[in-house]
Amino acid sequence: MFAKTYLRLLLASLVTGSAAQAASVGPPLICHPIDIGKAESLPFGDAKFAVRHDFPLERVHPEAMRFLDGSDDVLVHMETIRRAVIYLAEGESRSKKVGRVDLTRAFLADLDLRADEAARVEPGSTGAGSAALRIFDRAYAVEAFRQMGTKAEGNVEKGLEAAIARRPNDPALRFGVALATFGDHRGGKSRIFLENLQKALAGAEDPEGLLRKNLVSTVGAFLGCESYEALLGETRTRLARL
Repeated sequence: MFAKTYLRLLLASLVTGSAAQAASVGPPLICHPIDIGKAESLPFGDAKFAVRHDFPLERVHPEAMRFLDGSDDVLVHMETIRRAVIYLAEGESRSKKVGRVDLTRAFLADLDLRADEAARVEPGSTGAGSAALRIFDRAYAVEAFRQMGTKAEGNVEKGLEAAIARRPNDPALRFGVALATFGDHRGGKSRIFLENLQKALAGAEDPEGLLRKNLVSTVGAFLGCESYEALLGETRTRLARL
C-alpha cells in the first residue's frame, strides 16, 4: 500500500515540477527522516521507511502519544509523527482485514482532542509553550497524512500559525512550520515557508547542532543547497523576490 501511495505522489510531483526535483524530494514530511540524535521515538530501522514488523500496529497510537507527551523537543515530535504516519499507512489495509478499528482515525482524533484543549491556552500565558506543541502536532500530522494520500481534516496553515503564536522564539518549531509548508504547490516560494525558514536558520547557531543538520538535509536538499551558508543565502534571495 505504501509503495503504491508513494508512486502516485511521485508521479503527481512530476507533473508540477522537474523530474530531478520530484525524485530527490518526494513528500517532504514523509521521505526525509529527522535526525533526533539519541532521543527516543517509535521503533524504526535505519532506512527511511524501515518499520518494524514485530511492532504491533495497535501500539503505534499509544506509544506515539507517550513520546509526544514526554518530549519538549520539536524534532522528536516531527520524527515521531513521521514514523507513526508511515506505520499506520502501511498497516491500514491489514488492520481492516482483521477487523481492527480504524487506527488512523483514532490517532487523529486523539491529536484533535489535545489540540482543541491547547487552543484554550492564550499566547504568552503559562503553559503556552506546551500548548504550542500540541497544536503543532495536529497540523503537522494532518499534512503528513495528506502527503501519504490519506484523507485528514483540518486547516494546516491556521494550526501552524496558532502554534507559532504561542511559541514564537523556538527556531525548531519554525523549522517544522517551514517543512510543513514547503509542499504547498508554490515550489518553496510562499511567504509562510520562507519567513519561518529564515527564522529557523537564524536560530540554528550551533554548527554541529541537530537543527542546522536537519535544515540542510531536508530544506537544503529541496532548494539545491549543500551547506548552511548556501541555504541562508538562497532563503534571503527568495524572500527578496516576494
